[in-house]
Amino acid sequence: MRLLLLPVGSHGDIHPSIAIAHELAKRGHQGIIATNPYYEKLIRSENLPFEPLGDHLDLAQAAQTPGAMDERMGSLKLMRRLIIPAIPGATKQLLEISQRIKPDAMLMHPLSLGASSICEKLNIPFACSNLAPVGWMNPVDRPIFNSWEKDEPPLWMSHLQIFMGRTVMRFLLDGQLNRIRRDMGLRPQRNHFFNLCLGGTINIGLWSRHFRPALAGDPATGLICGFPWFDRVRAHDAEQDRLHTFLHDDEPPIIFSLGTAAVHVAGKFYEAAAQACTLLNRRGLLLTAKPEYAPRTLPSNVQAFNYAPFSQVFPQCAAIVHHGGIGTTAQSLHAGRPVLVTPMSHDQFDNAARVKRLGVGLRLRHASVTPQRLVDRLRRLLDEPAFANSAKALAPKIAEDNGAATAADALIKAFA
Repeated sequence: MRLLLLPVGSHGDIHPSIAIAHELAKRGHQGIIATNPYYEKLIRSENLPFEPLGDHLDLAQAAQTPGAMDERMGSLKLMRRLIIPAIPGATKQLLEISQRIKPDAMLMHPLSLGASSICEKLNIPFACSNLAPVGWMNPVDRPIFNSWEKDEPPLWMSHLQIFMGRTVMRFLLDGQLNRIRRDMGLRPQRNHFFNLCLGGTINIGLWSRHFRPALAGDPATGLICGFPWFDRVRAHDAEQDRLHTFLHDDEPPIIFSLGTAAVHVAGKFYEAAAQACTLLNRRGLLLTAKPEYAPRTLPSNVQAFNYAPFSQVFPQCAAIVHHGGIGTTAQSLHAGRPVLVTPMSHDQFDNAARVKRLGVGLRLRHASVTPQRLVDRLRRLLDEPAFANSAKALAPKIAEDNGAATAADALIKAFA
C-alpha cells in the first residue's frame, strides 16, 4: 500500500505522521509525507519519502503571525491569515502530486482542506487523523474551547459552542472550497471542515483511551489508537554534555517548555520561570528553542537549553511545566511526573482541563503567568503527594499503547 500523509502545523502535528510512516515501513508498506517544505530536512533525515506541499513557511513566522496564538481568537485568526489563503495553491499542488504518485489512500489532518475533494475526484479513499480529543467535537465529552470555560461546562454550553463553530467554519470555508469543487466538476458540499474532522473510512484518534475514552456520539468510524511516540534525537554535541551534567549534578529540576510553536511568542514566561525557581529554591531547566529566547541572566540554579528530547528529560525532572500542546502533553503523562499546564490557545485549554481532571496536574493561563503564581501551583504539585502518586500510576497505562502501530495496522486493514 502507498499512503499519502498530509500533516499540517507544528512539529507536534508532523511527528505523528513520521511515526505512522515508520510503522507502515516495518510492515512492508510506504508512507509518503506531503507537507510544508520547512519540514523537508527532518522528514528526509528519517529516510522517509517527502513531497513539498504549499509555500515554505518558517514555524517561528507562523507562530508570530498577529493573533495566531491569541487565547480566544487564535484558531480563527490562524485560519484566516495562514490556512485559507494557502488553500487554492496547495489544492492545485496536491492534485498534481496525487496524479503523479497515485496513492492507494490518504491520511488527512483536519486542516488538509481541499484534499477530500481531490480524493472524490480521483476516487481515492481517505482517513482522517485527529491528534487531540477536542477534534471530535463531541458535546457529550464537554470539550473546552476557551480560557474562560469551566473544566466541565454544562451540556448546553458544549452544544452551543459546537453549533457556533460549525456556523463560523461554514461561513469561512464553504464558499472557497465549493468554488474549487466546481472547477473539478464536483457538486457543492456543506460543512467541509466538520465533514473532514468527523469523516473518512477510518477516523483515527491519536490519544490514549486513558486520556479520553470512546464515548457515545464519537464519529461512526472513530478508532482511538493511543498516543504516537516519536522524539527527535539529535547528534551528540557540547550542549548535550552540558545537559547531561546538569540533570545528574543535583536534585531533579523543574522543566519548563513551550513546545516548538508557542515558544516563539513566549513573552516573559521564561523570566517568570527562573524567578519562580529561585523563590522555591529549586533547580530549573528551560527549553527555549533559541539562545535569544532565554533570559539574559539566569541564577545559578537555572540553566537554559535549546532542545532536549522530551522522552529523555521529562522522566528525570521533579515537575513539568508546559503549554498544553498534545504532543508535549502526551510525553509529560508518559513520564509520570506532576504537570503544570499553561495553555495559550487552540486545543491547549482542553488538554489542560483533562490533565487536571486526571489528578496529575494543575493549570494556569499563559496570560496569567507570574513568578508568584507559578510558585503557588508548583508548591502544591511538589508538596501534595496525590499529584505525584496519580502521575506515577497513570504513566504505565499511557505507555500501554503504541498509537502509530495501531493506526498503521488499521490503515493497512482498511486500504491495502
